[in-house]
Amino acid sequence: MIHQTRSSLFTIALGFMLLSSPGFANQTRDLMQDCVRTQLKAHGGMKKSMTEIDFQPYCACVAKTLESNLSNRQLNDLQMNGLDKKPDWFGNAQQTAEKSCLMNSSPKIQT
Repeated sequence: MIHQTRSSLFTIALGFMLLSSPGFANQTRDLMQDCVRTQLKAHGGMKKSMTEIDFQPYCACVAKTLESNLSNRQLNDLQMNGLDKKPDWFGNAQQTAEKSCLMNSSPKIQT
């Protein structure tokens, strides 16, 4: 019983350390920057030029939604491989996050 309790406490402590580590903060930033780059590229041909600031609220939502919806294993895969080598499953997860954020975004982003 004592061994199980120590093991459980260790697992909880390890999980907390991983989730509160700077690596996950960097991952949020990386996901957001990747989103901004993608949006700038997608909207590059518009008459009114768009800037990074125009997409920051939307991309912050996408990054937070991805981090909320992905498993720890998936987040670890992204962190280990970087966003340049996105796994096959990432496209669907990203699309789901983007749709969710568009539905909840301000009218400025929707137009």
